[in-house]
Amino acid sequence: MNIFKRLSFLIVLMCAACNLSQQTDATVTSTAAPAPVDTPAAELNLTTYTNTAYGYTIQYPVGLELEGSADSQFVWLDRQIYIVVNEVDPEKPMGDGPVIDIAQDTMIGTNTARYLGGYIGAVGGNTPQRYDSFVIAHNNLYYQFIAYELKRDDVQPIDRTMAAVPAAEAELLQQIVTSVRFTS
Repeated sequence: MNIFKRLSFLIVLMCAACNLSQQTDATVTSTAAPAPVDTPAAELNLTTYTNTAYGYTIQYPVGLELEGSADSQFVWLDRQIYIVVNEVDPEKPMGDGPVIDIAQDTMIGTNTARYLGGYIGAVGGNTPQRYDSFVIAHNNLYYQFIAYELKRDDVQPIDRTMAAVPAAEAELLQQIVTSVRFTS
């Protein structure tokens, strides 16, 4: 039934797009993320996290829980966005890794990145769920920013039906990745 609803939604969306394109000659383009805004962080109620060990900064909304220190290899934000720095390309996992359904080059903020979308299974005690991810290669390291469908401590049955990453978390992920600046 869930597949039927999604297909119906896609058909309606395609019909609406066809009608819109017949009404106007304007070209609509989409980007992976909005352009960075030059508004100071204080005006947007953002705070800055600086990782001194891996040489990067991000901005995120004040009040969100950030777990990690200034020299952590990985950081959790809002228990649903995971930031990890590795020497190994996440598209070349060794052993059991996440399934990658989509992989494409994109420009987000001031960085060239790879967008990866897919799902993780139950291996290692994980709850099966979908994810969206951006990977930025910098100085022979891979900076991966991942938004998961569920918060990390939200345990669900293994046979659950996976859904998309919630829109609010996908937007937060894009906002964070757009703000990435490298200090080394």
